[in-house]
Order: sequence, then structure tokens, then C-alpha cells
Amino acid sequence: MADRILLVDDDPMMRTLATRMLAALGYACETATDGGAAAARLGEEGGGFRAVITDLMMPGTPGSKLLAFLEERFPQMPVVIATGDVVAADRLSRPQRGRAVVVKPFRLDELQAGLSEALGEGAP
Repeated sequence: MADRILLVDDDPMMRTLATRMLAALGYACETATDGGAAAARLGEEGGGFRAVITDLMMPGTPGSKLLAFLEERFPQMPVVIATGDVVAADRLSRPQRGRAVVVKPFRLDELQAGLSEALGEGAP
């Protein structure tokens, strides 16, 4: 069974594209449309995902609040922050174990590299 990734993004096109990319990388992708829905899903499943990929800026509960939730409840959960805000990406890109940043729109190789970094797998 493939490792499950929780993808959190309010943009349906981005969710579709990233889901296809993750499938190409051998992952099973499940989605949420904002941080609140993702937190509820993670809480119900006790984590249960190999990693979380989240957008930062979303209506409802933004990714920043989801990150705070993950730090509190699932501090070991690998996270890839996907953002179109290059200033935020630069600010967040300081090395941190279990975290990676990719700038949207990203290519398959960029997503793979971000996941590898967050999962501590080194270069893809």
C-alpha cells in the first residue's frame, strides 16, 4: 500500500495537479480545502499520513494555523509548505528538520525534492 500524503489547498486545479504528481511519485493523495478540514482529518486519524503538503494562504483556516496545530499535536509530521508568495517562501526556507518549502507553481521534480527534504530522504 502506498504512503498517504495529505494535500491542503483551496484551489481545485492545484489539488488536481498535485494529486496527479503525487500519484506519479507513488503516493496516495488525500485532500482538504483548508487548514481546519486538514486538522480535523489528522485528529480523526491520529496523524496517519506520511506527510502533509499545505498552502499557506487559504480562506477559512490558513496554512499558518495548520502549521501551529501540527507543531502542537504532531510535531514529528513532515510538512511541505507550498506557496506562491516568494517572500514568504524565502522567509520560511531556513533549514528545519521535517520541513521544506516549494514555490507554486511547482514542477514534479521540485515537489519530489521538497518531499524528500521533509522526509529526510536526501536528494531524490
